[in-house]
Amino acid sequence: MTDTQTNRRDIATDAKVASAFLEARNFGAVEHIAFARLADDPHDLVALTLLVKVAEKTPNHDLALVRVRQALASHPTDIGLRMLEVTTLLHLKRGREVAAVLGRFQTDFPEARSEYLSLKSIWAFVYGKVQDVHRAFDSVPWQVGSAQLAASIHTAGGYLEADPHFRAGMAEGTSDNGFLWTYAFNELMLCRFSAARRYARAAMAIRTRRFEKRVILCSYLCCIPTILWVHLVYVAWRMGTAYFPTLAVSLVFLLFLPLLYAPLTGFAAGWAALGLPFGSGIAVGSVIVHMLAMLSFEPRIAARLADPGKAVEIRGY
Repeated sequence: MTDTQTNRRDIATDAKVASAFLEARNFGAVEHIAFARLADDPHDLVALTLLVKVAEKTPNHDLALVRVRQALASHPTDIGLRMLEVTTLLHLKRGREVAAVLGRFQTDFPEARSEYLSLKSIWAFVYGKVQDVHRAFDSVPWQVGSAQLAASIHTAGGYLEADPHFRAGMAEGTSDNGFLWTYAFNELMLCRFSAARRYARAAMAIRTRRFEKRVILCSYLCCIPTILWVHLVYVAWRMGTAYFPTLAVSLVFLLFLPLLYAPLTGFAAGWAALGLPFGSGIAVGSVIVHMLAMLSFEPRIAARLADPGKAVEIRGY
C-alpha cells in the first residue's frame, strides 16, 4: 500500500471516529485527534474543521469564528469551511457580516446553488418572520415536505400555523427524534400539555436529552396559575412577533399587559366578594383561562391558518 493510500485511509478513519465522538459530545477526544493531526500538518483540513465543529457544539461561537477564519487562511476555497463561517456568524447574530459573507459565497461558488439557498433558508428560519420562511421555501430547487415546513414555521414562532403541518408529518410517518421533540415543544406552546409530554417521551425513547425533560417539567409547572398566565402571555407575544415587527409587538404588550391581567384579578375580586379566598379565585380564574386557551388553540381553528400540510411545489425550476 502506498503512502498516499495510507494517508487517505487515515483521513477517512479519523473523520469517522471523530464524528462518532462529536455525536457522543466527547469533545476532548475529538480535539485529541485534531491536535495529533495538526502536529504532523499545521494546515490539515480535517483537523481544522473538527476544531471549528467542537467550538460550535460546546457552544463557544466566538472561538468557532476565530478557528474557522484561521482555517480559511489556509483553505480559502473550501466550501465546507465557508459554510461553517456563515452558520457561526448566524449564531453570533452578525447580520451585516452574514450578508457580506453570503454575497462572497455566491460569487465564489456560483455552481453551489443548493448550498447557498440552504444558508439563506437558515437565516430566514432562525431570524426571519413566517413570511420569510415561505419566501425561502419558494426559492429552493427541491420539494419541501410537511415535517421540514412544520419545523421551520415553528422556529419562526408560527405555532398555530405549524400545527397542521406537524400533523401531516406524523401522518406521513415522520418519527425521528428531531421532529418529535420539535412537535412536543409546539404542543407545549399551544397549551396541549398531555400531548407535549407524549411526544417528548417518544423523542426520549429514541435519544434521551435534557430538552425533552424540560418540556415535560414545564408542562407540569403550567398547572401553577401564575406560571400558566405568564406562559400564555409569552406565547401570545411570540406568535405576534412571528408575523409583525418585534418592537411593535413588544410596545403593544407593554401598554396592554395590565389589561390582559385585569380580567383575572377582577374575577378573583368578585370571588372574594362572595366571602371566598382571593387566592382560590385566581386559581379558578386561571383554570377558565386555561380552558379558553385550549379552545382557541383547537386544531380546527389552527387548520384555518394554514393549508393541510401538503408538500410545497417549488416554482420556477
